[in-house]
This record gives sequence, structure tokens and C-alpha cells, in this order.
Amino acid sequence: AGVALNEAWNVEAHHAAAGTQQGGKTSLNVGINDWSGFGGSLESFPINGQTRQKSVPAITIDSLGLRDVGFVKIDVEGYELEVLSGMAMTLYQNRYPPLMVEVWDTSNPDFHWYHDKREKTLALIRQYGYRPVIVTGSPDMQLCLHD
Repeated sequence: AGVALNEAWNVEAHHAAAGTQQGGKTSLNVGINDWSGFGGSLESFPINGQTRQKSVPAITIDSLGLRDVGFVKIDVEGYELEVLSGMAMTLYQNRYPPLMVEVWDTSNPDFHWYHDKREKTLALIRQYGYRPVIVTGSPDMQLCLHD
């Protein structure tokens, strides 16, 4: 619905979860009306003490064969490392377009469990040759430009 409401006609939606593996199914943890607007994640943690799971096809971004990519936004509720791991070829073939990646600020006590994954995610972004910079006013969002 968001694609049509925003008249984003150059968008192709897929009923799948992007990650490191192509094929098979994976469990999507679906949020239940919480404060964040959180819709779902492959990362397993309870929302308001509850989780629901839905099985969805697993894909990698590389498997989509995307061309002419000018910008990538990744906001996948704790699963950024896996999505980035499954898109190395896409980034290379598209001359490393700018990235906007949500990487949770672990100074928030609610996200202390995410610290190691945050560090691994930022390390992978740097390994790809990007320089992550925190977006002013939003410590979770990283604008990443390739050097």
C-alpha cells in the first residue's frame, strides 16, 4: 500500500525476507501494536512481551539482480548485518551507491543486547569501503558514503 500511496512506480515489492541465504523459508517475528511502529523482524525479541511468527521465503538482495541502484535504505529492525551480507555484489555492480542504514543506538538501555551486532554491522559497512556518519538528530541512522 505504501508504494501506491507514495506513487513510487519504480518500486518492485517482494513477499520475502532479505538476508544472507537464498532459498527456503525463514520465520518473521511480527510485532503487536507497540510504541515504535515496529512491524516485524527476523531478529527474535519480544514486543510488549509477545511475539508472533510468520514463515516467509528467504532471499538475498544479490539474487534480485538489481541494476541502476542510486541509493539504498535499510531499516529492518535489527537484521541489518544479514541484509548487508547478502548484497555485496549488488553494491559492487552499482558502484557503491550511498546507503542509509538504521543501526540502533546501544546507549539506549532497551538495546544493550544489540551492541555486538551493531559493531559487526558498522565493521561490515567499513569493510565495503563506506564511511558511516550519524545523521544529525537521529543516532540510529547512519548515512554511508563510499570512499
